[in-house]
Amino acid sequence: CSDKSTKLATGSVDLAILCDVYHHVEYPNTFMGDVKRSLKDDGRLVIIDFYNDPSRAVNHKPEWLRDHIRASKEVFRKEIEGAGFKYLCDVVLEELKENYIMVFTKDD
Repeated sequence: CSDKSTKLATGSVDLAILCDVYHHVEYPNTFMGDVKRSLKDDGRLVIIDFYNDPSRAVNHKPEWLRDHIRASKEVFRKEIEGAGFKYLCDVVLEELKENYIMVFTKDD
């Protein structure tokens, strides 16, 4: 894996899970385009990441959420959709106070 590629074979992945990773992606369109390429036609993408809202801090300092997470959930969703994914749903787990879960499929 690199900052622009998963280095996975085309159409080889049923489910891609990016857990607390997406906020580090420096080239979202390029990287997510490669994730899309690696997914099977009916594959799914699950994003689990941090809110960048200091008021949601539980295990981290509030300023860490604000300063470390490069953008909001809404911005990340638009980036992912812009790379060719279709938003399916959020998964809400009460235990996750600082994180959210979004599910996508390929938008072909």
